[in-house]
Amino acid sequence: MTGTTYSPQFLAYRAAREALCNRMREAAKRLDAIPGTGSGLFGLTPDHVKATPQWRAAHFAYWQAHTALADLNRRNVKRFKREIAQEQRERRQAALSR
Repeated sequence: MTGTTYSPQFLAYRAAREALCNRMREAAKRLDAIPGTGSGLFGLTPDHVKATPQWRAAHFAYWQAHTALADLNRRNVKRFKREIAQEQRERRQAALSR
């Protein structure tokens, strides 16, 4: 079985997407590491924790990464719909063949 060859534009998009996903995951880890995050009723963060500069900075970093990823996807998902669908099929096939 031969691997699919993707266009250089799609490979650039995929690399940028992966970098932003990693940035968002790291920001989420920093946010979750702050004591008191998610400790309130229904798993919500209490207001006194949200008021700390540490939490606010971590939350801002998370939302910057989230917004950048959403913007990248908004501009490129329609453009690369065939490649994304092929990528999903390949992932599904790899998971089934395990």
